[in-house]
Amino acid sequence: MTTIATPLLDPPRRLVTASPEHSGLIIGHHLGYVSVVRRWVAQSARVTPTLGHDMCVAASELTTNALLYTRSGLPGGHTTIELLHRSATVVLRVTDEGACDRENPSFPSPLRSRADVEGGRGLPLVERLADYWEWDHTPVGVSVRAVFSRSRSA
Repeated sequence: MTTIATPLLDPPRRLVTASPEHSGLIIGHHLGYVSVVRRWVAQSARVTPTLGHDMCVAASELTTNALLYTRSGLPGGHTTIELLHRSATVVLRVTDEGACDRENPSFPSPLRSRADVEGGRGLPLVERLADYWEWDHTPVGVSVRAVFSRSRSA
């Protein structure tokens, strides 16, 4: 019998915030953390199951992008995932450590990939699931926000 070893992941860290309406998680550089992020969003979103599912998919796509295409995916890298609960919306924010190539940085852009090509569907999917999304350059790297309306979950 063959056993497939899975890497041991350091436990994710909770982001310390001053408000109960703001929670976060800091993960390491391994793609194995994507499932941890999905579970955390499902448990922390405080929305209906349908909206929660959309948020989990968006969190998965944004986290995967951060780990595949930025310094967050390099050994020692980190990604911060946050939920901000507002009266009418829930904001999902994923912050990475910036482009691997600092001389030629790339920024989040929804590519329109062909059906026969693997990859390139993450941001178009987020664009479809969220009410809107945007990105911002931060001192740490790039932060992508996806905003979900609570009225959709009614």
